[in-house]
Amino acid sequence: VPTEPEVPTEPEVPTEPEVPTEPEAPTEPAPTEPEAPAVPEEPAPPETPAPNQCGNALYWEWDGNGTLTFTGYGRMWDYRNDASFFVYYGPRPWEDFKDQITKIVFPDGITYIGADAFSFCSQLTQVDFVDSITGIGCFAFYESENLTDAELPPYLESIGQNAFESSAITSVVFPETLTFL
Repeated sequence: VPTEPEVPTEPEVPTEPEVPTEPEAPTEPAPTEPEAPAVPEEPAPPETPAPNQCGNALYWEWDGNGTLTFTGYGRMWDYRNDASFFVYYGPRPWEDFKDQITKIVFPDGITYIGADAFSFCSQLTQVDFVDSITGIGCFAFYESENLTDAELPPYLESIGQNAFESSAITSVVFPETLTFL
């Protein structure tokens, strides 16, 4: 019986032993930019503001001992005297004792400090900025000559023209969120 000729086979190549692989670690989402604290939507402006009102949902209180404290949330009104340049709400309500203000306390929830709000507050030495502030208006602290330190809020996006001009601040750290100066 004839036999079939043997077909040469290729020599076996040794293979590397399989190395067990470690399970893949779950991927973490990319870090996101921190966001400013959430603030409720502001009501419409009143036809006649309350005597202690300084924003659609913002109010002030004077303690008679140097501290001007704000409560509420949202934007402070602008008090700049140039009505064609800003929404103008008349003279700032604390004008009569501006030279007695030494400290300003803002609530979490205020988002904007009005233009000209604290200009010429000659005795002002301390401002407690809060994280929710994203804007400071023009001339807001102009000529506040005893204000030596201002730790700007971390989510601040804009600082208006001359906001701190002629104050005594010598050093400022601008937050990364600042886009308008």
